Amino acid sequence: MSLSLVVRTIPMPSRKDVLALYQQGLTTSEVTTRLQNSQAWARRVHQEFREQGKTRNATTWQRSTKWAPWAEKLSGRQQAAGYHARGFGSQTRDRSARSIAAGHPADR
Repeated sequence: MSLSLVVRTIPMPSRKDVLALYQQGLTTSEVTTRLQNSQAWARRVHQEFREQGKTRNATTWQRSTKWAPWAEKLSGRQQAAGYHARGFGSQTRDRSARSIAAGHPADR
């Protein structure tokens, strides 16, 4: 399938649509031609069904951010450097610049 800048006017096919076509015996190429979707997505849907029995899209995002373990430490450093949750006036910049130039105590 080629890259296109055209807006998709038909709705995205569901996993059930893909799985139904696979159960009819169609190949990946035939499935993607009918549904106008990528082969990688169709293969992934088929593989997740085989391995996990997954037939529906996820309804929640259950991954945590990569920086979650350091969130508390980062927040403490921002406060120590003089950053405030509201506004970024010249006083805030001056304090943070001085703090950076002096080096943070935790880095020593």
